[in-house]
Amino acid sequence: MKKIFLIIFCLVSFLGFTAKAQDTIVVKDGSYIISKIMEIHPNKIIYTNFLDLSGAEFSVAKEEVDWVYFRSGIRLAQAAIFKNDSSATEPIYINDMEIGTETIDAETVEDDQFLEEDELEIDFTKHMSYAEKRRLFPPSTYVRQPGDPYQPALAGVASYFLPGLGQIVSGETLRGLAFMGGELLAYSTFISGVITVTSNTIRYDEPMPYGSTSYPNRQYNQFWQNTGQAMIITGIVGMIGIHIWNIVDAVQVAKVNNMYFQAQRKQQFDLSLRPFLGVDGFSQFTPNKYAGVTLSLSF
Repeated sequence: MKKIFLIIFCLVSFLGFTAKAQDTIVVKDGSYIISKIMEIHPNKIIYTNFLDLSGAEFSVAKEEVDWVYFRSGIRLAQAAIFKNDSSATEPIYINDMEIGTETIDAETVEDDQFLEEDELEIDFTKHMSYAEKRRLFPPSTYVRQPGDPYQPALAGVASYFLPGLGQIVSGETLRGLAFMGGELLAYSTFISGVITVTSNTIRYDEPMPYGSTSYPNRQYNQFWQNTGQAMIITGIVGMIGIHIWNIVDAVQVAKVNNMYFQAQRKQQFDLSLRPFLGVDGFSQFTPNKYAGVTLSLSF
């Protein structure tokens, strides 16, 4: 029994560590990069995707970084991380350890270089808006994993044939409807422009229309022709622009929501322990009693 509880304790400790073993890079535009920081150079940070720690390495330039939050609890501003000599090529940090020195001591860093600890406590199990998920999961860092619910390529194809459909099938219904409405508005503008131009096209070198006693005012007629032409151009540009944007966005929505789902799987697990007691009634003389514990783990 002691061995069972020891195994359970180790398993819970490991899963808890895995769920929280993340570094966070706060970019100046307000977005977060959830990652595992590998090295910090004088002019950039090299990191791997938190959802694919053994995958490709990425980098973010010094100018884009605002804060760094190490999983060990150390939180440092840009000025406390990067050195003045940006021409150096050797890393100045590996993980959260400064090269050539002891581990960073929080007491040696000024108070205004720290973030409040609860600012970056991210709970992936709660509902997030797409804007919040996009801040945490840049689509460019997406790596497909087994069990991902959405297909980015299929989302793009769906939005090619029907604007907004890719977003809808990827879990962002309101976003998809917004793209549908935008392309419909652009198409309506185009049709209105065509109607305006055709209804105000008059040949002044031909006889007056039957029943008319005079031609319409030339300036008035020309104004509406120009207006109609502008509406046609606006509608065409709008339809093309929104359609391309909608396809690209559908692919990104599928990637972001897949990464959010991956983060939930890493952070969300259920551990239950159920004792049981049974009796073997097949014995003719003394029934055999047995007891045990059922361990159920889902994540």
